[in-house]
Amino acid sequence: MKNNYAFCGNLSYIVICIHVINGIALFVDTRLFYQRKTMKFITSATLIFAFFSTMYSQTAKFLPTNNRVLLIVGQDLGAVGGFVEPNNNGYFDHLKHVPGGVTTYSCLPYLNGLKYLDNYGSGDVFAQAIIDNPTYKNSVLAIGLSLKGEITNIADGVHDNAIIELGNWVKSTNRPVFIRIGYEFDGGWNNYNPPGDYILSFRRIVDVFKDIGVENFATVWQSSGYEGSDPTHILSWYPGDEYVDWLGYSHFHNNSNGAAMMALSKTKNKPIMIAESTPKGYKISDPNTPVWNDWFKPFFSHIHNSDHRIRAVAYINNNWDVQPMWAGQGWGDTRVEMNETVKSQWLLEVSKNIWLNGSDSLFKQLGFEVSISQRKSVTSTKKSILKRTKEPMVYSVHCPNASLHSASVISVSGQKRGCFINGKTLTVPILSSGIYIVNLTSKTGKIFNEKIVISQ
Repeated sequence: MKNNYAFCGNLSYIVICIHVINGIALFVDTRLFYQRKTMKFITSATLIFAFFSTMYSQTAKFLPTNNRVLLIVGQDLGAVGGFVEPNNNGYFDHLKHVPGGVTTYSCLPYLNGLKYLDNYGSGDVFAQAIIDNPTYKNSVLAIGLSLKGEITNIADGVHDNAIIELGNWVKSTNRPVFIRIGYEFDGGWNNYNPPGDYILSFRRIVDVFKDIGVENFATVWQSSGYEGSDPTHILSWYPGDEYVDWLGYSHFHNNSNGAAMMALSKTKNKPIMIAESTPKGYKISDPNTPVWNDWFKPFFSHIHNSDHRIRAVAYINNNWDVQPMWAGQGWGDTRVEMNETVKSQWLLEVSKNIWLNGSDSLFKQLGFEVSISQRKSVTSTKKSILKRTKEPMVYSVHCPNASLHSASVISVSGQKRGCFINGKTLTVPILSSGIYIVNLTSKTGKIFNEKIVISQ
C-alpha cells in the first residue's frame, strides 16, 4: 500500500528556516527598506516561503492532485441509490453519475450500520453494502463516526476491541476511507464535553488504528459550521496536528461558510472537506424553486474561490421531510434529481474538470495504490457464493434480556427468506451462500438488525 505523503517529514525544518529568513528580512527592512537589494531579498524570501507552504499543504493524506476537488454524495442508501428496492430510486438511479465518494454513518462502540443494515430513522445505512456494490468499486468511503455518550469510555480504553474491529474492517475495504471522528464536535446536540475527553478519544482511535496497521484512512476534524470566523473556541477540541489529516465543517446556509476552518486551514496548512452540505429549507421538487440561484450558485462560488483550500465536498441528497428523524424540522427535499433545471445544472457543474468523480484512476489520483493481494482475496470470496448450505441454520441472536417477537431474513438481492423463532434462537431454512440481513423485533418493541454470512 503506497501513499504519497512522505515529503512532509522534513518540511517542518524547511518551514522554520524560511521563517528565520523572513525574520532577518524584516530586521534588515527596518534600516534598508528603500534599498533595491533589500527589497529583492524580502520578495525572494516571501516567494520561497509561499512555495514551500503550498508544497506542505499538498502532502495531506488522500489530497486530490492538481488542485481538484473530490465529490462525495450521501447520506443513506436510498439517497445515493444503485441498490435493491427500496434503495433504487436515488442519485445514481436518476443521474447515472458515480461520485468520487459515498457518505455513510456508524458509531462506537456498537458499529451500527457497518457490517449490517441499520436505520436510525434517517434512511438505511450499510457500509459493507457500499463496498460490495460494483457501482461504487471506484469510490472512496466517508464515514461519520458518532461518539455520543462514549468519549470518556473511549479515552479510557473501554472500547478498544470495537476500535480494533472497525480498524480491521476499514483495512479490508482496500480503498481510501475518510473518518469524521466525532463529527460536529462543537454542536451542543452531541455534548462532546469536556473537550479534553473528546481529544483523548479522537487520539485513541487514531493510535489504535496505527497500532494494528491500518493505512488506508484519513481523519477529518469536522465542526458544525456555526462557529463564526474566530477559531479560538473550537480549538478547545483540537486533537493536534499529528492526529488531524483534514479540517471539515457543515454547510447548510450560505452565511455559515466555515470561516473559522478557512482561517485554520491557512495557519495549519491542512485541506478542508465540506463534510455535510445541503440547501436546508428548500424543496427542490417544487418546479418554481429558486434554489439554484439562491443556494447552489453561491455554494459553488465559495468552493471555487477558496484558494484551493476546499478539496472535498460531501452533498446530502435527501428527502428530509419523509424521514422520521428529520420530519417537521424544516430541512426540505434536497434531491437534485427532483428538478430538471437543478439536475441539468448540477450535472453541468460536476462534469467540470475540477471535480473528481468515481473512475478507474481515482484512487491513484488520491495517492492510494490498491493492494494486489487484497484484490485476489476479494475475488476468491465472490466465488464462494456459488456454494449452498445443506442443513437448516440455527442462529443465536444478540438480543440481551429480550425474547424475540418477530424476525425476517432478507438477501442482499432483496428476496425474503422464511424463518422461525424460539426465544432467542432464530432458525433459517436452507440458504444459498451469501450475505443476509436479519431484521428482528423483540417483545419489548426494540428493533435489531444483524448481518449473517453463509459460506459453506
